Amino acid sequence: MQKLRVNNPEAIKKGIQAYLKSPNGRFIHRLHGILLMLESPDYNCNHVGAKFNNSPRTISNWVHKINTTGSVSSLIDAPRHGRKPRLTADQEEQIKKALLNTPDHSGIEANQWDGKTLSFISNKPFR
Repeated sequence: MQKLRVNNPEAIKKGIQAYLKSPNGRFIHRLHGILLMLESPDYNCNHVGAKFNNSPRTISNWVHKINTTGSVSSLIDAPRHGRKPRLTADQEEQIKKALLNTPDHSGIEANQWDGKTLSFISNKPFR
């Protein structure tokens, strides 16, 4: 049988990599690595790391985490909490609407938007 080729391989590769960076994609990526180790007795952390573009230590951490907890669900990322936004949802919406037009449309004498002019699109500056 003739080897199949993927059309536009670079675009497909970028799409897959983008998916793997999502929270669900990261979990699936880890599961694939563990499955490869389980199904291929000759593969160790070095082999799997090379195939999955991870360090051997990362693969080792996945295995230790599963061994410690006894569950593959331990490979799911915990929710991450970032800094609270400084702007309210209303302020963000005002900025989005203002950016669709020039500053003079919002009553500001300026040629283009910058941080300082954006801070004055409502009655009081955003801080």
